[in-house]
Amino acid sequence: MQHPRGVILVELMLALGILTILGGLITMTFYAGQRSGRSAIERTQAVQLAQEAIDAAKSVAEEDYYSFYNRSKGSGNPYYPTISGGKWTLASGTENVSLDSKTFTRKVVIDNVSRDGSGNIESSYNASNDDPSTQKMTATVTITGQTDVVLTNYYTRWRNTVPAQSDWSGGTGCTGCPVTSFSTGYDTDDGNIDATGTPGSMKLKTQ
Repeated sequence: MQHPRGVILVELMLALGILTILGGLITMTFYAGQRSGRSAIERTQAVQLAQEAIDAAKSVAEEDYYSFYNRSKGSGNPYYPTISGGKWTLASGTENVSLDSKTFTRKVVIDNVSRDGSGNIESSYNASNDDPSTQKMTATVTITGQTDVVLTNYYTRWRNTVPAQSDWSGGTGCTGCPVTSFSTGYDTDDGNIDATGTPGSMKLKTQ
């Protein structure tokens, strides 16, 4: 039994229509997969940039905690990591990093930390419970078309430089004592201290 020509033409048009739809779906799936894969790569790069910023900030804090602690704090004072003299430093402002034709914006914010009566870090900073030995570091990397990558870490000073006073010849009247940088003076005495003898030594005067 032969099909009329009109029926065959309709069947061909239906077949072509189905193939067109399938081709479109396959193309959409392909490009969606590409976009998803690209987004995942960019996300990984952003996490790596944020972690590098945290590591750089910790390195700066470990080298000179006093200067690190006295930096301007809060979201209005961002920093970005850079290498100077073969070591990490923090420069003021934000940084644009280009990777694979994509631009990432990176910054690090430093905040003070407070602790409760049990020694736990408080979620909201309380100046009355300030912990001067701990600083909060938040690295943020912004990617166009994606949510920001935000990493938070804390640095706690675990070692202190122990200075040795080797000369007291400056005598009494040290301004601002105790001081962070030692000079040759000391604060006060009751008139019974002899610091003019052997350098680096103090002794009671004989009566």
